[in-house]
Amino acid sequence: MNQESHAIWLHEDMLSTAHPVFEQADFKNEKPLSFFIWDQEYFKAQNYSLKRLVFLYETLCALPLEIYKGPHETVFKALIDAHGITDLWTGTTPNTVLIKQIEALENKLNMHVIDQPSFINLDKEPDLKRFSRYWNRAKKKALNPTDRQGDLFQT
Repeated sequence: MNQESHAIWLHEDMLSTAHPVFEQADFKNEKPLSFFIWDQEYFKAQNYSLKRLVFLYETLCALPLEIYKGPHETVFKALIDAHGITDLWTGTTPNTVLIKQIEALENKLNMHVIDQPSFINLDKEPDLKRFSRYWNRAKKKALNPTDRQGDLFQT
């Protein structure tokens, strides 16, 4: 199996070099292609603000990855064809659009979807439609070091 048969797809719910995908993936000392897909139509459908897009882009620029622009399906097909990708590693997400992308790829590739520990555990399911609603419920636990699951400042 050559070096390019493995790849890591980073999506917006796993933008950290400390994500467990980097520890759990077995690449046998090979450096896989790590990438993010910048899909304008996806962002538009998700109703992302300019501030969120700027934050996302600045975060991506600090990570060791390639950024490919285009619709997810088109970019995945091009990358699979160009690099001979057979195994794709990514992280879990609550985002239903990304879940559907992962499910569609399971028919084409060996998918490895790695869990990430929760930042905090809330008493009940959070409202993820607006960050402010989530943050109003999460900030007390997130800012209390004894309640946090992970390291707030881990990179």
